[in-house]
Amino acid sequence: MANLYLAILNAILYWILLLITYSKHKRITIGVFITAVYAIIASFCVVSVSSEPNKWSLTLWPFIYLFICVYLLLKPMLANSELNIRVFSSDYLFYKKIATIYILLSIFSSAVYFPVAYDHIINPQWVDLYSESHEVKESNIFIKVSNLFFHLRYLGLVLFFYFLTFGATRKFQILLGISAVLPVLLVTICNASRGGVVALAASFALSYFLFSRYLSRKIKKILRMLLVFLSPFPIIYVVAVTLARFDPSVSYVNAEDSIIYYLGHSMLMFNYGLVDTINLYWYGGYMLGLGDLPYNGTHYGTDFFTIAGAIYQDFGPVFTLIFTFFISIYFTKIFRKPEIGVPELFLIITYAMLIFNGVFVIGVGYGIQFIEAFLVYYILKKFSKKKIYVRNNRILSTPVSSN
Repeated sequence: MANLYLAILNAILYWILLLITYSKHKRITIGVFITAVYAIIASFCVVSVSSEPNKWSLTLWPFIYLFICVYLLLKPMLANSELNIRVFSSDYLFYKKIATIYILLSIFSSAVYFPVAYDHIINPQWVDLYSESHEVKESNIFIKVSNLFFHLRYLGLVLFFYFLTFGATRKFQILLGISAVLPVLLVTICNASRGGVVALAASFALSYFLFSRYLSRKIKKILRMLLVFLSPFPIIYVVAVTLARFDPSVSYVNAEDSIIYYLGHSMLMFNYGLVDTINLYWYGGYMLGLGDLPYNGTHYGTDFFTIAGAIYQDFGPVFTLIFTFFISIYFTKIFRKPEIGVPELFLIITYAMLIFNGVFVIGVGYGIQFIEAFLVYYILKKFSKKKIYVRNNRILSTPVSSN
């Protein structure tokens, strides 16, 4: 019973944080959204322990430590929800050119992955596809070039909502929206992945919450209608993949149990699987993807271990807290900027998605993604010397008074 009590206590911590955060902002923000995800996952952890109480040997301090790390990483998004978005650009057309390049990359990537995805839809062998996806590498130059899209996918989402908010032709908006979605869906189908669909939905939700104050009622209504119309398709896909991959005739785990375990083990595995037996740290090797990493005494196998677990394996208990503390300070400054433009929004979405994905696991080399994000951020900042201000979706040449 001790395991169950500890799991319940862990869930209570995140629900308290969620209630405090929501009562402060009175609406759904990116901080409220991600905190809710952590609270839900913590609740599924309770269900997992209840289902298999003898699988775990939990202790209190890893849960407390995990909560502190998560709180530090969430803090920038919890403290300030009212971002003062402004247009920063040497020319309004600058971002339209960037969006055009993004669309071209998306078209190329879609053309490369569409034949494979189509074949998988016609002949769905999800179990084999999932296994093969973990073995297949970037086999040719076309795949390598097409994968450039995925290094900029969050920039495309920011630009999509940016043009929904501050103006562009409807055709361009639709094309940009499709470009932000299609390659991700095609790769997800190619890999028989469920997480890709969840991450795509989360990235759209987070982008929407960032821009919601600036979107017109008409645009919000259209987005809600699209959500209602399109949401059944990813749900059907996830259900189909889950049922196929966990068919009782070919698997020891049924679909229902697999979903419960998928959603409800990352925090438990951080507690019992990682911190309980770790005896070697990788000093940035996991973050930067520095080749084959030596065995470090953990026993989580192929299971999830949260973002805190990824950082912990590199830096240990003391420096993980220091690392998350300084990350929290840096992004708090980003969120509190008096004026926020496309470069900051791109960095914010990239960071928010790292924390979202981190409720499960983040892959080897995740630090490279952030190095790329910072490069894009500083390049965009370099070309954003002239300020153009926006009021009522109209571009102005002079600053807008807040009064």
